[in-house]
Amino acid sequence: MSLLCLYGKDIGVIAEKLAESSVLFADLSGIPIAEQKPIVADRNWIYKRDHLISFRDEKLQFPFSPSLAGQYFRVGMGRGSGVLGVTAKLADLGIEISEKRISEIVAKVNDEAVRQKRRFTDDEFKTLVSALR
Repeated sequence: MSLLCLYGKDIGVIAEKLAESSVLFADLSGIPIAEQKPIVADRNWIYKRDHLISFRDEKLQFPFSPSLAGQYFRVGMGRGSGVLGVTAKLADLGIEISEKRISEIVAKVNDEAVRQKRRFTDDEFKTLVSALR
């Protein structure tokens, strides 16, 4: 990716297949993709904080577009998530809820993320929202 993005040197690797290839290798080998792996780990493309979500400009936040590596922008839920993030995640998941309840969900997401010391999966977030309805 450095050769391609910084120097414009194409070495014949189809960069858009990096994430897909990594998942296939992980599945076949039984060795999971480490969360801190650059480029191919999903964690690199997740935003939790509202000030990052509000930009939605990949050029400000990444050295290259996530799509170049077969990835995409995701909204994550965890400590530091705010109103914009919760609203975006609810929309992504197709969950409709009154705006009055958003701040309650934000507070619960942050409290639970601190307690559990990790971010939520989409299914965990859906369960949390369902419990607050």
